Amino acid sequence: MSLAKSKTLSQNKGALKNLQQTLQEAGKLPPSKPQILSYEKILERENNQNPYQNALLYMALAMAKANNVEQKSLLLESFEFLKKARQGEETLSNLALDNAVYIKAARFYHEYFGRSPDQVHPFSLLARPQYIRKTPVPAKPVMICRTSTSITMKLPFYRPITEYKAWRNIGDVALYGKPSGSGVAVSLNNTDYEGTGEKRAPGAVLNVTGLIPNERYVFAAGGYTPEGTCVNGIGETSNEVLTLLPLSLHQLHGYLSEIAFKLGHYQIAKQAAEALCQQFIIKNEFKYSHLDTNINPILAYRLDKDYLSRISMIEGKQLAEAFIILARVSKLVRGEVQRRADHCELQVEKQKVDMKIANFLCLALEISTYLNRPSLTKRVVAELFNHLTPYFTMKTRPQILLQVLLKCHQSLRLVPQELVDANSRRILGCLSYQVVKLGFETSEDQMLRRAMISELPISSRKWRRYAQYVV
Repeated sequence: MSLAKSKTLSQNKGALKNLQQTLQEAGKLPPSKPQILSYEKILERENNQNPYQNALLYMALAMAKANNVEQKSLLLESFEFLKKARQGEETLSNLALDNAVYIKAARFYHEYFGRSPDQVHPFSLLARPQYIRKTPVPAKPVMICRTSTSITMKLPFYRPITEYKAWRNIGDVALYGKPSGSGVAVSLNNTDYEGTGEKRAPGAVLNVTGLIPNERYVFAAGGYTPEGTCVNGIGETSNEVLTLLPLSLHQLHGYLSEIAFKLGHYQIAKQAAEALCQQFIIKNEFKYSHLDTNINPILAYRLDKDYLSRISMIEGKQLAEAFIILARVSKLVRGEVQRRADHCELQVEKQKVDMKIANFLCLALEISTYLNRPSLTKRVVAELFNHLTPYFTMKTRPQILLQVLLKCHQSLRLVPQELVDANSRRILGCLSYQVVKLGFETSEDQMLRRAMISELPISSRKWRRYAQYVV
């Protein structure tokens, strides 16, 4: 009896485990965390609280796993670390805006040459007593910069609220710091690191060294009279500062979308690609009156050229790859609009979804042309041409299709001749044919001529020899 009962119990456990795995693969349950190996624990301890390195670590671990559920769990953890990194950068940006005057003044400080902001107008006004707000304790010190082992802080100016007149004249300010999260506030005894506990002039810039990488620290200042008396004790505690060298979030989101796409986790790839791409697109102001919407989806978004010009070429290439992945996963991960279009009898609903995907590919094509990446341009043109192939057989084709094909044609023509392979030549011939055909239909003479000239031999590009082709 007991043997049959134990056998039934083991079968139920096995069925429950299979059901749980099936639901996790379907996305109905969150994936269970994989078992952490010994070498993985060592890597996690080395990264400590660094969200950038932890995100990269979990991406690498996901590629090393064979189980689909474990891969998804690690990729989701990596995405959460990227969210934490972005939140940390936004917090630091807000602090920098709030203390922009003090950060700007720190540029004029150099202890060796005896330079200080007090000698430069208008930053010299910060040191005047009438512009220093009276407070019971010193204000928070301001972080100027950080590395993996050091933090540079700017000491505050201090006018104490005190009954003793002898204490109202502050001659020096000292910085104190300690690791965050120990449960004890910063005190006057926290002078373990080089640079802490040293008395400097108010408003001076101090460099604290000897810190542990990937660790959070907090700091506070104390004001002293010329006689060395500490006035009102320790000051306000600063915000937490994490000792690290930040990585590019654009690159990391691009890496995550690529890895998730290769491993077959298309929903995660879409989320990572959207998080990257939405920073570089803005809504288009052009209207398209031939559809029942305010704008054609192929023109819905355009690139933010100002923001794009501020990133490196490597980040730009990663951005183009993210647009390609976003276009691919949009076909695989069906959103609410796409599912509604699948069950709709009107073809225009499906065409809107296709035009939205074509919009992503057009943006990737613009980036690849801007970066002068011939191999990337060939890939994007091939992807876009294959996506628009069903529209070539339509009886009535929109004029915007000619614009897109001409853009592909001209971009592919910019590829050096030695890099044009057989597939590219085949696509280029098909593009030329469709552009000429659409040019006749829409009476676009200039575009038609440009396409025909590009197909003629270089040595004989003279219209007087080919008068019969002139429309």
